[in-house]
Amino acid sequence: MKYFSLIILFVFSVISVNAQDVDAKMTAKPKFGAKASLNLANILGDDAGDANTLVGYSVGFFTEIALTETFSIQPEILYSAQGSKSHLFYGGYNFDVTMKLNYINVPVMFKYKAADKFSLEAGPYIGFLTSAKLKLKNSSLGSETEDIKDLIKSTDLGFALGMNYDFTDSIFTNIRYSGGLVEIGNTDSDNNIKNSNLQIGLGIRF
Repeated sequence: MKYFSLIILFVFSVISVNAQDVDAKMTAKPKFGAKASLNLANILGDDAGDANTLVGYSVGFFTEIALTETFSIQPEILYSAQGSKSHLFYGGYNFDVTMKLNYINVPVMFKYKAADKFSLEAGPYIGFLTSAKLKLKNSSLGSETEDIKDLIKSTDLGFALGMNYDFTDSIFTNIRYSGGLVEIGNTDSDNNIKNSNLQIGLGIRF
């Protein structure tokens, strides 16, 4: 955890220096904003079973810093509700299983302005697990929720790809896919699961 914290501090220190250079050379100030997205989350991997999409959301803030007229860097901090849904047959009963994984995600996106109002983006992210719950529900037996935070790793690492379309100078829409690069299971076995998340949302620059 200390290693990843140092990485984040280094990235933001580099961003701060770049912002000062850009401001001096291009008189372009960093743009701050907020965004919210619909999450279509899931888990992938050999141990994911019949996992299906869980609808969640993400909200947070970002800073967009111009490096050139066509390239920029955009660090973000997002609260993201992820996880998956599946089914389980046990003891003669069918259960609906919902796994909810909530993260504070910190992506650093590198953006390329491909055309007027349209840009592409790619970059890494690190996620910090805030909570993990598993809910089992049966129409006859009711439901029960268990805390499974000890069974999930506290950090996630991945890579994201996306695109943006600017409706105005302030308002834009974003589509992004984020895929985990590391297994998130924290048990002795059945750990081959990774996060997968498609985000569709809106943002505003202040």
